[in-house]
Amino acid sequence: MNTTPTISNSTNQDRYTVVSGAVRDLPEFEGVSVVLLNRGGKPFKSRILSQLYDLKLKEIVSVETSRQIFEMENLASKFENVKFLTVSDQISIGERINIAAKVCSGSHILVFWNDMDLQIRSQADRIFNLALEGDFLCRVPLLLNTNNETIPIRFAPAFTHKKWEIYPLTAVRNKMPTLYPYDFCGIYNKQKFLLTGGYDKKYTNPYWQKLDFGLRCALWGETIETVTTVKLRYTTELPRENTTRDADYSRFFLKNLAIKFHGDSCSLPFGNFLYFAFKSGSNILFHYRLFREIQEWVNENSLRFKTDTFNLTELWEMDN
Repeated sequence: MNTTPTISNSTNQDRYTVVSGAVRDLPEFEGVSVVLLNRGGKPFKSRILSQLYDLKLKEIVSVETSRQIFEMENLASKFENVKFLTVSDQISIGERINIAAKVCSGSHILVFWNDMDLQIRSQADRIFNLALEGDFLCRVPLLLNTNNETIPIRFAPAFTHKKWEIYPLTAVRNKMPTLYPYDFCGIYNKQKFLLTGGYDKKYTNPYWQKLDFGLRCALWGETIETVTTVKLRYTTELPRENTTRDADYSRFFLKNLAIKFHGDSCSLPFGNFLYFAFKSGSNILFHYRLFREIQEWVNENSLRFKTDTFNLTELWEMDN
């Protein structure tokens, strides 16, 4: 007889199913829930779930797509403290994290992928508690390649010949600022994360989705920084970021680069639409509708901005 609880949510905002071996719902707790994103197939998943299960963590949420749903109930019976969150294949990585954050019971969530090895063999609670000290929105752990070499996890904005760009930085120590979490990996303060609105689900390119999230948080005065007590090692080749200025770049530009700060609030001036439309080229009607959508969003959130991208970058270059 199947005794695995299944929870479904089919609202317009969240479309997911949770399969769990747990007998009862876990109450909210102060600590880390692990959110495991999946890619690369079943072998990676079985290995990492066994490793995490042995650490006796309070809560593990494995985010699956609908193509993976058939094996969930067997795995849920085997790993009783694991929730399997199933979402549509069409949902972006950022939106999967948004949904997982709402499902988790911990005050913080550690997000990483099933083709990574969490470099913890014991004392997981102690290591996580050290990583949670202080006030932050997201802390990015050290990431290692297959040769155990650290990879750049710090990203800084800068102006090069009046062009706004992102540069990777190699030096890492505790609490150093970075613009966004590489590969979405990080320890997120769940309450702060949800209050920012999380990742914008309208992006399809993960790079612009991450950069939009990180820059928005910085403009709103939130902190994304490094943490060295938590390490993750890739077991396969590093994923490549697609930094092409595709259709998602238009959304990113308007939400982050085109806004102007006026001392206590931000706006998206109509004059910037003319510059944006000239640079964007064809399909002026589409870009006008996008501009109006983003302008309305900026107006709704105008008082949440503490600066604009120009001033943020100038201060970043001086302080870091």
